Amino acid sequence: MRFSPKPNPKHGTVLVQNNQIIVTNPEAEGSYAVIEVPNSKGIQVFIDGKPARGSLTVDSKLRIEVKTSNVAPERKLQWLPSEDKLSLCARLVMRPGIEYQYQDTPAPVRRLSLQVVESPIPPQPFTPEEMMKDLAQTEFVGTMDEKGLAVLSQSTASNEAVLLQGTPMDPGVPAGYAPVPLKRRYDPLHLHMHVATVISGTIVARYSSGRAGYSGKDIFGSDIPVPEHPPVSALGDGVQDVTGQLVAKRSGRLVFSSALIDVVPELMLQQDISPKGGQVIFDGDVWVGGSVLDGCFIKATGRVVIEGNVMNAKVVAEQGIWVYGNVTGGTLLTGQVSLLYGELHPHLKEVIEAFSSFTRDCDVVIFEAQKQQQTRSKIHLIPAALLQSRYQSMLDRLESLAANYTVLTTIDSAYREIFELLRSKWTGIQVTAIQLDDAKLLHTKLRDYLRYVENALTNRFAHVTVASATSSTIQATGNVCVTGKGLYGTRVESQRSILIKKSARGSTLSAERAVYVHELGSAAAAECSVAVKRRSGTIYIGIRHPNTLLTLGTEQHRSDRRVENTYYQGRLPGHNYISV
Repeated sequence: MRFSPKPNPKHGTVLVQNNQIIVTNPEAEGSYAVIEVPNSKGIQVFIDGKPARGSLTVDSKLRIEVKTSNVAPERKLQWLPSEDKLSLCARLVMRPGIEYQYQDTPAPVRRLSLQVVESPIPPQPFTPEEMMKDLAQTEFVGTMDEKGLAVLSQSTASNEAVLLQGTPMDPGVPAGYAPVPLKRRYDPLHLHMHVATVISGTIVARYSSGRAGYSGKDIFGSDIPVPEHPPVSALGDGVQDVTGQLVAKRSGRLVFSSALIDVVPELMLQQDISPKGGQVIFDGDVWVGGSVLDGCFIKATGRVVIEGNVMNAKVVAEQGIWVYGNVTGGTLLTGQVSLLYGELHPHLKEVIEAFSSFTRDCDVVIFEAQKQQQTRSKIHLIPAALLQSRYQSMLDRLESLAANYTVLTTIDSAYREIFELLRSKWTGIQVTAIQLDDAKLLHTKLRDYLRYVENALTNRFAHVTVASATSSTIQATGNVCVTGKGLYGTRVESQRSILIKKSARGSTLSAERAVYVHELGSAAAAECSVAVKRRSGTIYIGIRHPNTLLTLGTEQHRSDRRVENTYYQGRLPGHNYISV
């Protein structure tokens, strides 16, 4: 009996192409194909309508389906106005989607583990029409930036660009005087370079008429107004405008600020000032090449620089004192007029505000009176009548302005001019003859003087620097600096800070902000005190000897021992003590 040989078995296979699972059944007793279906949230295999997982034997008769849950791409358009409201930025937030599919197999296999492949789905870019339509639904207005629109319309990734521009405001250029470059020299008092003395006839500045600005419009449609230009600097007695060029009328130191341009006289004294010379009172700066001796007195509206010593003499300067030598038995005072200006300033503002209201009322009443024939002949009486009926309080303020600051008439020519005007026309019976032109003239002078006072107050801190001082008094609205051996038996008061580079013995120091002393007191426990008025002020002492009294705000502390390198701020020892 003969047996025919068995045919070779042909096993079943499985193939993945384009996310389809293709199964071939076995032949000649071959085995069926097997697939391994992984667990994936984005793609699933269904066999005869039921989800399949894990290792499965498959047959070509089975209905095998692959279903995907792709993640759709997202895109969002956001509008971001700039802080200055002059531009609008479009921000594209683009998130690509995810396409899930099984990896294709190069050839049929008996056993296949399905591999999930995730491919990004780029979002469609916004078209210019879509962005313009979205923008039209907002409140923004302006000029379209075509370049930004083109960039964003081609972007499939997150991006941003300016799409809308407002119209910026042009502030223009204010009219005013531009300084002419002049030779400069080092100023030891203020530690910077400043213009040297100018000679009469020197051109110090040139006038520029400026340029008017124009308003703008932001992306919300609101107007951006042009800011008011500051007024042209007032001209002092020491300068004169000659066809747009500012010329020095006298020799002296140039003062150039936003409020005032002037040439301040300088008095140069090459020798010692002795009692034979008597008093030196000068409207400007004083420079002394020697010493100021017993019984002498110097008073200046500017600065005083003394190359030598001060011996039992008094020096008063409005803008600062510099003594290269020693002060013995002397008195140094600075910035006294600025204290008066500080008191005067609020009163001056009240008077000017009242004057503005008064001149407006005058204009309105006169305008109405001109419409009627019977009242035209009495128009000249309107200002005086208004003053007495509605503005008696303003007259009282003017009277106070003239009565309470008479000391300024001796040192301030601008105030003296206003004082004389008030006395001649604005007091007593003269008020009944006031005309509108008189009111506007005084109003203009008061406003000019207010700017002058405000400029003086911004520079109100007049400093004092000396090499050393013994048995003397120093008072300053600015800082006090002692650069040499130090102080002995001297009283120092400063409205800012005090710096003693070496020692202070038997002295009293009082400042508004801070006091810095290398050595305070002596080993012999000589009485010495330091006071800082501000509660948050600072006291630094390199070497603090016993029997030295410190005051910080309202707290006091007396030392009974030697302490080195100490720093007090806000609180004294026992509260917040810091050793450096």
